[in-house]
Amino acid sequence: WHPPLATVLLANLAFWSKFVRPMAGVYYLPLFHFFKLNPLPYTWVRIAILGLNTVLFYKLARRISRSWWVAALAALPVAYQANLGNLSFDGAYIYDTLCGGFYFAALLYYIDRRTGRAYLNLRQTCVFLVLTICALNSKEMGVSLAVVAISYELLLEKQKEPGFANLARRLGATLAAGGITAIFILGKALGAGSLTNIDAYRPVLTWARFSESTVRFFNTIFYADGLTMEHDLTLWGLLLCAGIVGLARRNRDPRWMFLWIWVMVTPLPIVFLPGRGAGLLYIVAAGWAMATAMLLRSTSWLLSRELFLSRPARLWTMGLLWLLCAVVYADETQVVHRYVVYGYLLTGKETAEAITRFRKLDLHPKPASRIVFLRDP
Repeated sequence: WHPPLATVLLANLAFWSKFVRPMAGVYYLPLFHFFKLNPLPYTWVRIAILGLNTVLFYKLARRISRSWWVAALAALPVAYQANLGNLSFDGAYIYDTLCGGFYFAALLYYIDRRTGRAYLNLRQTCVFLVLTICALNSKEMGVSLAVVAISYELLLEKQKEPGFANLARRLGATLAAGGITAIFILGKALGAGSLTNIDAYRPVLTWARFSESTVRFFNTIFYADGLTMEHDLTLWGLLLCAGIVGLARRNRDPRWMFLWIWVMVTPLPIVFLPGRGAGLLYIVAAGWAMATAMLLRSTSWLLSRELFLSRPARLWTMGLLWLLCAVVYADETQVVHRYVVYGYLLTGKETAEAITRFRKLDLHPKPASRIVFLRDP
């Protein structure tokens, strides 16, 4: 709250510094300047960002899946997923909201500019790298972005001209993003002031931690409570098999393999940390949403082909099946929402009471002052 806006903007340029998640400061400081501790403007802006993220993700999913059906269905949990509801209700998750938005924007920009071209030019590469840095400055979940972008380039884009030089030009923007990510990781993880010096941010590289976190992630994303590591390994394996089959087919379909890479690499920044989940799974859940929507779309198309011969009838059937999937998702979300919303609202009530107590103190400290409470009011 107390660094000047200029300092925060400079920290966003020096993305490798120990300044923690400076992009959130660009969100917090102007709102605090104009509205102080009134939570409503923060909530309005946060919800608006989530809405923008949903639009960006819809466009991204449509580019990747080449289907409005898949994109529209996959966008539903990105718009709201009850187990990730703290993105909407809890301002502390603005880091994940901002990171997800820049993540989706960077991939969408890369895919849009890459389509129909041999490689990104210098200006386009700079824009892509700026969006990558913004994602990293929002939260550490952004470190997987370069890997996902490289996977897209290698799997879904065709090399028009052979040769190592052409391959290097193709991968230039994504490899540069990888280099920036490496600098970011080294700057944040090494030396005094690193988050890894804090127990809550120190990874424990064991199978027990990996499996414990993975089971929690899958149950959170799929509205379940009984999934085990065996179920998770089965889901990964099935998606991998779909990816291998897609690559081996005569009509090559690399989308499944791309999504397998997405859902495998995006949890890695948090899978070895204790107790992570909920809104931190925003980007991870987006990948599973696309994969699930693609599976439902394929199943629906096969069903419509079996039932009807005419194309209009098939299209009507596909529309009705999409609506059915959306209704089922909305109903399940509503069930979970009823259980979790009380906790979100209780947190908001406690925050409102704390703000009221501060106002009753009628304090007017100078900016950047530090206050010590000898007796908690």
